[in-house]
Amino acid sequence: MKKMPSTKRHIVLLPFALITCAALATGSAYCANPDGPPPEPRWHYRAKLTLPLAKKSNKPMLLTLSYAGDLRSWELRRSVFASDKFRAVADNFVLCRDAINRDDLKGLGIKIEGKDLGGIIFLSPDGKEMERVRWTGDPGLALSVIQRVASGNSIGRLRARIAKDPSDVESLQMLYGAYAEKRRAGLALEILENLKSSDKENKKEYEALAGYWGAVLLIEKRQWAEALKEIERALPLVEARAVRDDLVVLKANVTYRMGKKADGISQLRKFISENPGSPSLETAYRELITMLNRAGRPGEMTTTALEALQALPENRFAIKAIFNLAHQLFRRRHYKESRELFRLIAGRVPGSANSEQADILYRAMTFGADWKKRLARRREVPDVLYIVPDTATLLYYVSLWDEKTYFPVLVNSGSERDKRLMEKFAAAFKPSRIIMTPSRKGIKADEATALKAVLTSWNADDLDSGVEATRKAIKKELRRLNIAPMGIVFTETNDDGFLAGGVALAAGRFELLDFLQAPGGISKNINDTEVKKLREELVGKIKAWGYDYRRVFDDIDFVTIAFDMPLKYKAHFHLYCVDDFITRRDDEIRYAYPGRLMEGVTRANYMAMCSLFLQPKKALFFNAYKASGGGFAAYRTDGAARAMKKIMPTADIEGKDANLKKWRELTGRVNTFGYLHVNSAGGKDIWWVGGAKGRVNDIPSESVACVIHMTHSYSAAEPWNPATIAGRWLRAGAYIYYGSTYEPFLQAFRTPTRIAVAIGEREPLSMAYRSGFGEQFWTPWRLCYFGDPMYLLGGKQPPRAKAEDVEIRKGEREFKKLSDMFKNNSS
Repeated sequence: MKKMPSTKRHIVLLPFALITCAALATGSAYCANPDGPPPEPRWHYRAKLTLPLAKKSNKPMLLTLSYAGDLRSWELRRSVFASDKFRAVADNFVLCRDAINRDDLKGLGIKIEGKDLGGIIFLSPDGKEMERVRWTGDPGLALSVIQRVASGNSIGRLRARIAKDPSDVESLQMLYGAYAEKRRAGLALEILENLKSSDKENKKEYEALAGYWGAVLLIEKRQWAEALKEIERALPLVEARAVRDDLVVLKANVTYRMGKKADGISQLRKFISENPGSPSLETAYRELITMLNRAGRPGEMTTTALEALQALPENRFAIKAIFNLAHQLFRRRHYKESRELFRLIAGRVPGSANSEQADILYRAMTFGADWKKRLARRREVPDVLYIVPDTATLLYYVSLWDEKTYFPVLVNSGSERDKRLMEKFAAAFKPSRIIMTPSRKGIKADEATALKAVLTSWNADDLDSGVEATRKAIKKELRRLNIAPMGIVFTETNDDGFLAGGVALAAGRFELLDFLQAPGGISKNINDTEVKKLREELVGKIKAWGYDYRRVFDDIDFVTIAFDMPLKYKAHFHLYCVDDFITRRDDEIRYAYPGRLMEGVTRANYMAMCSLFLQPKKALFFNAYKASGGGFAAYRTDGAARAMKKIMPTADIEGKDANLKKWRELTGRVNTFGYLHVNSAGGKDIWWVGGAKGRVNDIPSESVACVIHMTHSYSAAEPWNPATIAGRWLRAGAYIYYGSTYEPFLQAFRTPTRIAVAIGEREPLSMAYRSGFGEQFWTPWRLCYFGDPMYLLGGKQPPRAKAEDVEIRKGEREFKKLSDMFKNNSS
């Protein structure tokens, strides 16, 4: 059944305009704030815990039901709750957001359906339901209801007043208006009947309105001929233009439904042409667009939708129609036509999901190809590996890179950890020459030196040259190279390990380098106020560079965290990932894809060098989920494995074969797979495989340098701890790890097939792994990406230059194998 047009304008345009006045008189809800924008409303979480606050303050509770990533909830937040109109009345309520805790709601006597998601329920201070409004995509409707309830005129209270005095015309009029704006035809008719007897002075108008709603009821019953008669009976009674126009539009609708399609379309075209200022214009356009779509006339539908946007710039129905048509054209591979339609509605209405998604798609189609070329930029690699004793020396050797050539540099502090990681890198990189360097004296591992190392890594200069590395100089050098930076690395000088990894990655990817410190280390959980402050500081530093960063597919699309930053923040009684929050705008849309380098269980420098110079040689998909039930079927790995075979040799284990015995057989004590995608269940230190309980020790203690995707709850809850799943993998040699810091729910992870498609389309892993706008759990959530966010899986390896061309500098020593170097050092 098609939704009928909104008739909230009838309330004002009838002779009893006092309805609006009455609403204004009952409170200050509609008053503008003379001192500037209203304050930010305070929200509470969980209805069960919030209701006592409503009772204590004697205010109604405004309860909104949502779950992460639900677009209806997002539109309501952005279009209604973020508006000044809402903030002006928010203090009339105790505000509560509930993530659909069904036990809580059942205990409060609240029944919900799928349609209630993204909507609002109003409860009296004693917990009785007063009214509810479902999200229809119309912010005006939602705000109208909120303002009316804030003024003390909820449906529940109006009915209570009418029960005491059935002839209370003012309350009857407002109750009619409430039902009319919600398109409740039967209830609107019931109130109109009462008004006919209680307010005889306006009986003629009530009869006209009764004709309108009577026709609506008949349309719902598909009784087209009777509906047409009712409309024609009501038209002569109408005096108010708004009611008359709505009846004319409704008549065209019925004419079309009776099979006279051309006549119905013609009637609407005539109405739109002759009534450009009509309050029913939006309804007429909506009906006409729907008719043309049903009639299979996409060209005319598009033209009409564009006309509607010209007449009504924020017409969400027209935007939706254009978006759907553009999407259809895209799926048919009519890319040029679909891109143009996406452009017309891109970002046109903030808070409109279709408008925002059109912006993302338009930008991807316009800039995506060049964006991927920039991402795949490579330099020639001499067939040599440098081993340096400290971070200051690493900065010097990174400065020896230039715009066409770079080479791996690893720090060897003499620890067993560094020795293991060097062996893993060397085994994968297979250099023909290994050069151990002495420490470079007189170099400070500070901010100025770090910036200079990055700047000179793109030209013929080095740290010994006299150039000064300012922000202006770095931007000038990037302009000389005709390179727009795609990312920014944030690091710190208090930790040499992070500084080494951060500088290497920024220099290798032609990224910006900046410095930041956070409140506490990785294991400290911060609150929502602290995470917002951290984001504000980070965004302020990005903004200061002067590059575009607000949207993906502009300049700064990747943010690497190479400093000791908290991993989780607490909000709404739960924990979320800091990285995912600080790379979002205020409207929750992503402006960049984050990645995080680690120090402790692994080395940031190792993670950076692996990302710059290595690619996996073979892959393993291991799916421990059952094929059906609970949405698990969508996480089959056979399709993804077939796609991955185009990139590298791939094994796929699932079903009964995916058991603990098979896992141990495949990975043993040393994992040899360079790419692993594992689906399992459990916690931070246990995982269920084929009905058996696996432990952290079932993850190999050693591995080749590898990339890990773990579809599993809590696997990255403590990545700094080698006694947990993520910590074990990072210690074993993973240079990229993707997993959950808290309970994510299965659908928060993209399916293996969806990821495989994204990888095949040359998306970097940080983008391929994460849910995009509109997918489930796309808003700030609990998944974390450890490693270089610009890392591309597959593709050509950087070309190798001859090792003989590399000269040995004073104090350097050459070895054929790392083992020879270790022997030499120990002797």
